[in-house]
Amino acid sequence: MSPWNHVPGALAEIEAELAPEYPTLHAVELDGHVRVRGSFPVRDGAQVLTWFQIDVALPPDFPRALPVVWETGGRIPRVAERHINSPGDGSACVVLPESFWLAQDEGEVSLLAFLRGPVHNYFLGQALVELGEPWPFGEWGHGVAGVREHYGQLLGTSAPARVMELLRYALSPAKGHWPCPCGQPRRLRSCHGELVRTLKERVPITIIRQGLRRLETETRGPVVPANQSL
Repeated sequence: MSPWNHVPGALAEIEAELAPEYPTLHAVELDGHVRVRGSFPVRDGAQVLTWFQIDVALPPDFPRALPVVWETGGRIPRVAERHINSPGDGSACVVLPESFWLAQDEGEVSLLAFLRGPVHNYFLGQALVELGEPWPFGEWGHGVAGVREHYGQLLGTSAPARVMELLRYALSPAKGHWPCPCGQPRRLRSCHGELVRTLKERVPITIIRQGLRRLETETRGPVVPANQSL
């Protein structure tokens, strides 16, 4: 059962938070979980360009975990190329979690910040793609490809074995004298040690583990170095 049930007035607080900016979104409780549903405006400044029907599920550990978003109006094709998790639950891939959390200074995110940022950018992109325009903010590959591209950009190589080594370091008590996962003949402390520390501090361990498992599945059989264990 969601801990939201034990917070008196939680739904009213969410409604009050949303009302000034998103009066067409409303909080409801469904099977013990909080959902935010209604019409979501895509804006250019004060002008509303278009609307999307959405359903947002707040996870039990929100705001330490990201909400899940669905487009419910049937406007977006249920295909990976449009950043919809299909096959899957049909939810919208509004943001690459690894990239999102790495950009956060704090370990939590407010609902309004999530709606104003990733959700708005996602639906603005969808509206532009409908008009034949390119995705406006650049885009990661969908699914595991995006995970590989994101970490690869940070590490300087998108080789799956190197990216997986980086994630294993982030999940372990990595030592400065270990070889750097990027493959250069340098020690971690004098190469990508700061990146490993930042991942440990900002990206939830569940996200790092999930990314590693997806990469391992993609490569069909990981090789774990002898000096490490997950």
